[in-house]
Order: sequence, then C-alpha cells, then structure tokens
Amino acid sequence: GGGCPALTELYLYGNGPTLAFGYTGLGDAGFGALAEALGRGACPGMAKLYAPDNGLTVLPEALCGVASLEELNLNSNDIGSLPHGLLHLARLRRLDISVNPRLAAEDEIVGYGGKDNDVGALFAHLRSVHGGEPPPLEGLPPEPEPQPEEPQPTPLERVVGMGFEPAAAAAALAACGDDPERAIERLVAQAQAAAQP
Repeated sequence: GGGCPALTELYLYGNGPTLAFGYTGLGDAGFGALAEALGRGACPGMAKLYAPDNGLTVLPEALCGVASLEELNLNSNDIGSLPHGLLHLARLRRLDISVNPRLAAEDEIVGYGGKDNDVGALFAHLRSVHGGEPPPLEGLPPEPEPQPEEPQPTPLERVVGMGFEPAAAAAALAACGDDPERAIERLVAQAQAAAQP
C-alpha cells in the first residue's frame, strides 16, 4: 500500500558529504531502497529524479523499472557502470552522469545533461556493449491491467437505495431537478411531517 501517485519530481540535491556535519548522502543502500520502491510503482508518474552528490557507486537495476522516468541526474557520484536495463527507460530524454570518474566514457557519449544531451547515442552504445536489448526486468510486478470503472448509480437508484419507494423517489427527483441529495432531504422532511401528530 501507500506510495505517492501524485509525485512526479524528486530532488535530492546537496546530500553529499559535508565537513560540518559528516553526512554522506543516501549512499548505495538508501538509494537502492528508493529505487526498489520506485521500480515497484510507488510513484507511477515519476518523471524527474535528481540525486547528485549522494555517494553512489552503483546504479540499481530496480531503477530501470521506472518506465515514466524522463530526466535522471546522477552527477557527482562514483558510479562504476550503467546497467543494461537502463534501456528499459524508453522515455528518458535527459541523463546527467557528469563528475562520475568511472563513467567518463559514457559521459562523453551522452554529453552534458543540458540541451545537448544525447541519450539515444548512449543507448546505442549500451546495446553494442551488452549485445542488444536487455532482458526483461526480474522481480518487478507486471503492468497492471486497466480496470473498468464501476458504474455509477442513477439518481433514482441512489434515492431508492436509501429506502424510499420508487414512485415517491421519482416524484421527489422530478420536483428537485434530478438532484438526489435534495430529493432525499425532501423525502425525509415529508416523512417527518407525516410522523408529526
């Protein structure tokens, strides 16, 4: 349960080491847990994820399950390699992996994370290095099937559902412009008046 369906952007800037506080950022464990949650659909509309300077050494495969991701900023970390599964991020348009010393070759291919960013060239490189398309992601749930919407009751069904006779409900709805709440109030008032001695 839970999750954050409305969250589309997550910025984790400035979480790297600081001399004053000794904080080392999310690190691989923290970012891995976040990637796992996102990959399992915790935030289905996540489009932008910025996690620079977080002491990362790996890019978790689980992050490759965030199909909605369009921008990914991982600059100023020490990530060793990009997973083959990155190719699953078909919507990815901007990737910033600058200042990751072990990704210097990939950074040169993709270019700066701004307007000259070439994710397509990086994806072509990953296909050539890994020998084609990536295997399906494991351990992630399949895409949910769209569920049909529950049919909404008609105003008459709503009023009758409150225990009123269909003929009386229809008459009250006609008098109240098909507004079920007003019709119910009217019927309740009529029943109370009838119960008065």
